[in-house]
Amino acid sequence: MELSGHIKSMANKAKVEPAAVDKIAELLDDESARLWAAASLREIGPGARNAIPALKRVLADLRTHVLIHNQTLPLIYLEAALKAIETGA
Repeated sequence: MELSGHIKSMANKAKVEPAAVDKIAELLDDESARLWAAASLREIGPGARNAIPALKRVLADLRTHVLIHNQTLPLIYLEAALKAIETGA
């Protein structure tokens, strides 16, 4: 199974098993999986509250990186995930 399919599978599981959210949150540290992890957390929404500290940490790191390298796509995904989790939107 390719990475995106694996992460989507974990997101579906996370809707039922909160421990899966922690596994997805760990993937935020992996640059090759970060966008998929953020999209999955966004899809889970408020049920992914355990991931908020990891999202905020990675966002803080990325904001510094964006200022230096002007790469905004990961930042947009992470901010959208955080908003969905915090507000349910």
